[in-house]
Amino acid sequence: EHTYCPTCKIPLIERVGYRILKDLLTPTRGVCPSCVTPIPGRWG
Repeated sequence: EHTYCPTCKIPLIERVGYRILKDLLTPTRGVCPSCVTPIPGRWG
């Protein structure tokens, strides 16, 4: 259910069902905060 960075594999969005527990992408506007890889999608 989670979304992971395709480069460094850290969890970027952690979910349980439709509930989001952790979101690292919206504050960084769709860029992995660990390795700075752009993640495709609409963030924010």
